[in-house]
This record gives sequence, structure tokens and C-alpha cells, in this order.
Amino acid sequence: MAHKKHIFAAALLVCLLGHPLVSQERPETLGDMDRITDALVTRLYLRLRTLARGSEPFSLALGRFSVQGEESPLGDLLRSNLQGALANLEARPYVIIDTPPAATAGGDYLISADILDVGNAVRVAVRLVKTEDSSIIAAWHSDFEKTPWIAALLEQPGRTEGGGTRRDAHEPDSQENPVPAEIGGPWISRTIHAADDRDWFLIVSPVTVMLTAETSGSLDTMMELYNEEGTRVASDDDGGEDTNARITFNAEAGKRYVAMIRGYSSHTGAYRFQVFPETIADEAVEPNNTREQATAITLNEESGFRAFLFSGDEDWYRAEVPSGGALVTVYTEGALDTFLTIYDANGGRLAEDDDSGDGNNARVTVNLPEGAFYIKASLYSGSSSRGVYTLFTRVREPAAQDAYEPDNQLSQAKDIEVGQNQTRNFTGAADIDWARIRITQAGRYGIRARGASGTEQDTYLELLDSSEEVIAEDDDSGDTYDAYISVDLQPGTYYIKVSTLDRDPAGNYVLSVTRE
Repeated sequence: MAHKKHIFAAALLVCLLGHPLVSQERPETLGDMDRITDALVTRLYLRLRTLARGSEPFSLALGRFSVQGEESPLGDLLRSNLQGALANLEARPYVIIDTPPAATAGGDYLISADILDVGNAVRVAVRLVKTEDSSIIAAWHSDFEKTPWIAALLEQPGRTEGGGTRRDAHEPDSQENPVPAEIGGPWISRTIHAADDRDWFLIVSPVTVMLTAETSGSLDTMMELYNEEGTRVASDDDGGEDTNARITFNAEAGKRYVAMIRGYSSHTGAYRFQVFPETIADEAVEPNNTREQATAITLNEESGFRAFLFSGDEDWYRAEVPSGGALVTVYTEGALDTFLTIYDANGGRLAEDDDSGDGNNARVTVNLPEGAFYIKASLYSGSSSRGVYTLFTRVREPAAQDAYEPDNQLSQAKDIEVGQNQTRNFTGAADIDWARIRITQAGRYGIRARGASGTEQDTYLELLDSSEEVIAEDDDSGDTYDAYISVDLQPGTYYIKVSTLDRDPAGNYVLSVTRE
């Protein structure tokens, strides 16, 4: 008894009978394709008997079932089902010989097919070839409705015989000839088949809207976005899930944008691409362009997408620090070059940052007392006037001020003696500590700021003379990330400025001055 096979195999069998078939089925599951196979296998048997040569069976091979010359899951499915149907026929006048999927010859006869994507339909063009002289014995075709399920099989990547990644069905494409991506449409399955492969997607919105273009899958992707003048306006590496790329941008009505995807470094493999519109939380809370209009937010909660809607737009936020105070980190994520400023309840500026976050994002950590404070988010001067970002806040236990605070300005510098160790800390990334040293004997001195026992601190040292001129500075000349200055000094008064390059400094550090 013939096993049930997929509708594709069944249609091919009808093709071999010399009857082109336009299927009335809408193949959407494997079950849809099982129902009509048995009768078609019987008809195939009758057709193949005409090729019999006496009592000796002829050999039959199945070759390439390709989409644009490349292997694909759809081709593999067609080939496998047809091979199974042929093998299960009783009293068959042939033997099937095993050949690789990419075979172009084999046996007395070879069956192969070209699978063509023709808009809303798929055409399977089948050939029966006499191997001896490559003459075509017969050729037929079948057409099927391209349901979403069929489309997915067409787009899913296959593998080359050597195990490498194949070219996908959308190749060749380029910046001048990109693949259209439907906004809010289905994922587009593609491959990066070589280290220098670049995939291009066209994005055009009929209305002005914030869009997100992103990839999914296990391939480590990188994305670049170009406007219709061909200028790169954004790029991203790992802004999506895991190592996927994601760019959110303002798409102006009717304008062409082209997204380019490549593999990180020389990575190749399969991925999917999609574009969809974003709901921008900022549109519901505008105007929030001044401290008086600040949007209330809750600490430790993601803000959702926010937007700079016009040139010079500033977004203000107000949050409440819990009882006892807290060490608060504020940062943005996205493709924009953001700038953050933190203010106290009375509007006094406490800290600011440009690029301490990932990429060009801002990130600032500050020790705050209980009560209200304000965040101003803006774009760095000269950056794009529009775009979206996500604002994050993180709260930790407040960093206890060391015994030398306040010492955030030169005028507040606390004395340190030669040979003395002072244990200090940073209350946040923007905290600066000042110390004063009086040298009574000329000589060489070592100044060091190192993490306390069991703590790493990325410290930065500057040494100023009594005229407040910097005479030496250092980042990592000590152990690991410790700052260390070795300098010849004459008797006099000097000032030491200590800062941190850590985004979220934790633990203590030890400041010391020694005679060398």
C-alpha cells in the first residue's frame, strides 16, 4: 500500500503523467497534503511502465530540486516525498539509486525540478532526463497557491552540500535593488552566506511614524540604516535580543529608507528580518520640555520608547527617591547620541553625562537623598533632531559618604600626609575627590589611588600645583586599573584630584602618597 505523501509530491506525480495541474488545495499543513497522494501514486506507476526495457528494471535517480539554483527546505520536502512515493510502489519497473540532493546525473533516468516563486503562486517545473545523452524525455509543470506556510518554506534557508550557508531566494540584492519589507508584515527569512555578503531591505512608510527594524535568530547580526540620499543615519550591533540588531527610527511619509544587514566579523548563517511601527509613550506625555512639565516616572521601571519629536526637544522626568536615600543610575538605550543631566528638587545641577553608556548613550550614577529629583534627557549637540530612545533607572543602597566629604571641589580638598593611606569612596560615577599635600623636602614621590582589599576601582589621578595647573595625570599605571603617578616635586603645596572611569563604582579605594 502506498504511503501518504505531501501534496507537492502528489502534484509532481501528476506532472509525470503529462497533465499539468493547478491545485485547488490551499496547502497550509502537512495534513492538507496527505489526502490526495495515494491515487496519484497509482497513476505514476502506469506512466513509468512505459519506460520499461524487458524484464530488467531501469535505474531512476532523483537530482536537484532547487529554488534559484540553491537548495531549500521546500525543495528537500518535494524530493524526499517523491522519492518515498516512488520507492513504495509495488512491482515497479525501476530501481531507485541513492544520489545526493545536488545531483545533476545518475542512473538511466534522472528526475529534477526548478521551483519558481511567481508572485502569489509557486511553479514546480519537472524534467525527466535520459542520463546517457542528457536528452529530456519529458517536462511538465504544476502551479500552487503560495500560502503563508508555503512562503515560509520558500524563504527558509537551506545548506550547501559542504555544510556552508546557502544563498537565500532573495539574492542578488543591493542598496540600489533592495528587497521590499512590509511594515508590520511577516518575518523575512534570509541568510548571510559569505563573510562579504550584505543583505538590503527597502522600507517606505505612507505616513510619518516611528519604526523598528530588527533581526532574530542565532546569527550575530549588525545593521546600518540609510536614508534616500544614501547617507547612513543609524547603526546597531546588539540592540535586539541576544546578539541581534535593532534600530528604531523616525520614518518620514513616502521617503525611502534602506536597511543593510551583515554578520558580525566574518559570521555567516540564517536570520529573519522584520519592520513594525512603534507606540511612542512620549507622544502621550508631551509637552515635557521644562522642569515644570516633567513627566512623573517610577524608579526601577523601564520607561518604554520615548522620542525627541523636533529639533531641540528636551524631555524632563521627575522621580521620588525612597526613604533613606539611594544610589541612582539613569541611562538610555537606543541608536541616538543622548545627553543626561540630573537636578535636585530645587533645580540645582548634580551631575551630567554624554557617552558613558553603550554606544553613544548617556549613563550617570549619583547618590541622592530622599525626595524628588529631576532628569533632563536631550540629544548631544549636532546630533539628529528626531528619534527614539528608552530611559532606564536603577536603584541601590546609598553609598555612605567617606570621612573626607565634602571634597568635590579644590577649595574643599582635605589634607593628606606623606606615608598616609586614606580610605575613600565614590558616591557615583560623577563624584570627584580632592586632597591637598604639602611637600617639605624635594624628591620623587608616588601618588596612588587603588581599590581597597578585594575591590577593583578604575581610578584617574590628576596632580595640580599651587597655581592650579595640571603637572601630571594618569589612568592605569598601577596594578590592573589603578592610577599611579611618580613625579619629582619641589617643596610647596599640591592638589590631588581623583575621579573614576567606572560607570557604577562600588566599594572603597585607598589614596596614598609615598616618598620614593
